[in-house]
Amino acid sequence: MKFVLSAVVAVLFAAAVNTANAQTPQVPAAQAAPVKMAVIDTEAFTDSKAGIKRLIGAYTQIDSELAAKRQDITNKNNRLQALAQKAKSGTLTQAESDEADTLKRDIQRAQEDGQRQLDSLTRQRVVPILNDLNNALLAYAKQRGFDVVLDLSKFQGSVMVLNPGVDMTNAFIADYNAKNPGTATAAAPTKQ
Repeated sequence: MKFVLSAVVAVLFAAAVNTANAQTPQVPAAQAAPVKMAVIDTEAFTDSKAGIKRLIGAYTQIDSELAAKRQDITNKNNRLQALAQKAKSGTLTQAESDEADTLKRDIQRAQEDGQRQLDSLTRQRVVPILNDLNNALLAYAKQRGFDVVLDLSKFQGSVMVLNPGVDMTNAFIADYNAKNPGTATAAAPTKQ
């Protein structure tokens, strides 16, 4: 009995769907408006010669501030490797073994501290520039009537640009640099 009832319900449901589809008026598809597209390669923003000067300056400044920490880690790493060579040859003393253990911990801590400092400096100095670049890019595209701007760096190998005239990378960089003068070496960092 349940099977017959289920079959009747299924037939009635199918009939209701067919009736509803038959009563739905067919609306012609709207004509799609033409879309004006452009492409940009945001990787070019960090090109040392032709990129965004403010952005390059911020990265250069951060790199300079972290140079001493990087050098310290390199020196400790070199000493650790020298001790590893002594251990390999079997001439490592107990004091040198203890030094190697201390160096491993110091290197680990210094790398973690360096990463935290890099993250902090990036948030302070680079993120505001990236936000400004995003706003400037939106304004630039809107001013020129672009409906869609694709970032080629996000679609490596999957987007082909057949008309190089739609690539606005160099024009945008030149426009941004003209409106936002900066140098590849930014002003002295603020004390933290």
